[in-house]
Amino acid sequence: MEPTEIISDVAAQEEGCHVAGNVRFAADGTMFVSIGDHQMEEEAQKLTSPFGKILRINKDGSMPPDNPFVDVPGADACIFAYGLRNHYDIAVHPITGQLFAGENGAFGFDTIHIIRPGADYGWPPELLSVPPEEVSEPVKRYLKSTGPAGIEFYVGDRLPEFSNGLFFCQYHRGGALYWAKLVEDTFDAIVIEGVVATGCANDVPTGPDGFLYFPNYFSGTVYRIASRE
Repeated sequence: MEPTEIISDVAAQEEGCHVAGNVRFAADGTMFVSIGDHQMEEEAQKLTSPFGKILRINKDGSMPPDNPFVDVPGADACIFAYGLRNHYDIAVHPITGQLFAGENGAFGFDTIHIIRPGADYGWPPELLSVPPEEVSEPVKRYLKSTGPAGIEFYVGDRLPEFSNGLFFCQYHRGGALYWAKLVEDTFDAIVIEGVVATGCANDVPTGPDGFLYFPNYFSGTVYRIASRE
C-alpha cells in the first residue's frame, strides 16, 4: 500500500537543527505533532507558521474543529500550542490526557511543560506575542543545559513502582534516564525526581513486554529497565 501524506511543508531545513519531530495520539484519536523552530526563531511566535509549534490534526491530516486558533483570521488552524524551540518529544498523561513536552532551551533553561491549548511557551522571549505574565510556566526548569529528549509515561504492569511515572532522557553530559513522580490529583508539578540509569540520550519507549527500554547510541547498546524481584 502506498503511504499517504497527511501533513507537508514541515520538512527539516538544510544544515539545520531544532527540528523536534514526534507524533502522539490523544484519547480522541487526534494526533499531536511536535515541530521545532528549525533555527528560525521568529517563526515560533507566528500563528501563520508551523515551526516552533505543536500541531493537532486528525488522522487524515484534516483540522479538528475545536483547535484553539480555528477562529483567528490568518492563523494556521492546526496549531495547538506555540512559542517552542526544540521539544524533542511529547507524551500524553494516561489519566488526565494532558500533553507533556521536554523543551530544549537556549544556553540551558531546559524545561518540562504541560502543553495546554492555545498557550505560548515563550520562545523567543524578545518576540513574545503575549505579555510575559501570560507565558505558560513549566512543570520543571533546569538552569544548566540538560537536553530533555525522549519522554514517556509508564503505564505497564511490570514495574508497579513506576506506575504513571514520567520518564525522560538527558541528551547532554553523557545521557541519563530520569524518573519523575507528579503531584497526585493535579499532576502539575514534579514532587520526586531521580536518575534511574545512565546513558539514555534520545528515547525511552515501553516495550510489548511491559518493561522500559532505552538505546545508548554512544555505545550502540539497548538496555531494559526491569524489576529487581
